[in-house]
Amino acid sequence: MFRKGTALIAAVLVFVVFLPAPASAKEMVARSLEGLKGVYVDVVLSGSMEGITAESLKMSIEEQLARAGIRIFPKGQFDRYSRSGNYPFGWLVVGLAFSEGPSEDLAVVLLSIRLQQQSHLARRPRVVFWAPTWESRAILVRAAPEFLRQHLSKGIDAFIADFLSANP
Repeated sequence: MFRKGTALIAAVLVFVVFLPAPASAKEMVARSLEGLKGVYVDVVLSGSMEGITAESLKMSIEEQLARAGIRIFPKGQFDRYSRSGNYPFGWLVVGLAFSEGPSEDLAVVLLSIRLQQQSHLARRPRVVFWAPTWESRAILVRAAPEFLRQHLSKGIDAFIADFLSANP
């Protein structure tokens, strides 16, 4: 009996000692971006700001990504690949929520840049859904359109840096 117990404890200790340490959040993000072939860009506005349109922001973001060498998928390809569920690409969703403050000078803008990828449940592989794998958020106060564009550009630059480091 003593030998069985000792063997069990030794086995547990070996198992625990040799378990890989959990990866840092940055490593997990990098792993989740590895092998992606490109992105589809979607811009969602809640509210409005003079000089800001979803179309102009989308075009600007796509140009920035393309200059960095990241492939941009058009809507038709996005729809086809989404239905197939087996093509490695991301859905980059940029959200802007505008809120007026108590005075004309004060406005608050919530900025969210989120990459989503198709994922599935290990126990039910046919259940496919979109899961966020990279995200950046900011709250901007009194954001003039040009300041907002600059901040968005910096957020896209951060995404580009992470994407390219995972896909050299």
